Amino acid sequence: MNLTCLTPLMPSINQSKNIYILSTFWFYLFQYLNLNIPNFEISRTGISLFNAVLITGLYKFEEIYYDELNIISFYPTIYYLIMSFYLYDTVLNIYSLVKCQMSNYPYLLHHIVTIIVYLHLQLGHPELSKVLIDYYYYAECSNIFLYITYLVSKLKLNKTLLLGALTLETVIYTKYRVYHMTILGYNLFNKSLGSEFPILYVGFIILFMGYYWSFKLLKKTSQSYYQLLCIRKKQD
Repeated sequence: MNLTCLTPLMPSINQSKNIYILSTFWFYLFQYLNLNIPNFEISRTGISLFNAVLITGLYKFEEIYYDELNIISFYPTIYYLIMSFYLYDTVLNIYSLVKCQMSNYPYLLHHIVTIIVYLHLQLGHPELSKVLIDYYYYAECSNIFLYITYLVSKLKLNKTLLLGALTLETVIYTKYRVYHMTILGYNLFNKSLGSEFPILYVGFIILFMGYYWSFKLLKKTSQSYYQLLCIRKKQD
């Protein structure tokens, strides 16, 4: 990803407009899905999946083709997508807490802290925001099958398909959250960027969440295969 595009990303009126416009887009898309699929969590997960695919696609396209095609950097677009999506999802978290009484406090806290950290980096250390973009890319890569598995589960599709999606989710999530993010964190501290508290905080939170949910997924997948094995033994 091109690093020369980082410095100009200081907050401005135009950038605020871009974030506002994209946030409005996410809200309208949610309302459209919720009208056609009257299920709050399914609509929300569908948009999260779309956002994850969009951001990972833009990130990889620039990583592969930027120097070859000499195109305009997608980094600002990725930044606007991240900020607008977090603002949109923060409002949905507040709504679900107030109206639906769901226990979304951890997600709400995570979103608010992430927004503050991104703003802090753009104001004082725009050159370091690339680190969070890398973290976010790996996080969304790991989330794609998480969203797919959730949708397969909620839409009550074939159980074999659900088990396959759960298996892929476990492998891919663990690969990105444990392997790739650990290497990224190690390289981060080797570059002495760990002295930046926001980077340090977000890095540890993301790593902790990754290890924790990888363990939970491994346990859930193992139990699912064990239950399937027991069912087949009874049938035999």
